[in-house]
Amino acid sequence: MLIKRFIAKEWLIFIGSLVFGLSLPVIICFLTSSGYNCFSNFYKLLIDKHYVLKDWLTVLLPYFIVQFLRTIFWSFKQLRVKR
Repeated sequence: MLIKRFIAKEWLIFIGSLVFGLSLPVIICFLTSSGYNCFSNFYKLLIDKHYVLKDWLTVLLPYFIVQFLRTIFWSFKQLRVKR
């Protein structure tokens, strides 16, 4: 039962970060531009073979940041545990 809860929690973190990562270019586009051109171009570039790595890293960046922060907090927690 504990493993199922762990997997469900990790899955929700990943999906939430993915949704945030996919909406982040839209938010940035509307804040920096006055048109829909950059909005449509970004999602077209997600499947373009020349820019696919850079753009998918942009989408997955929130997930990587969350996981990095979680590992830092986990390591501090492990260091504070008295043996």
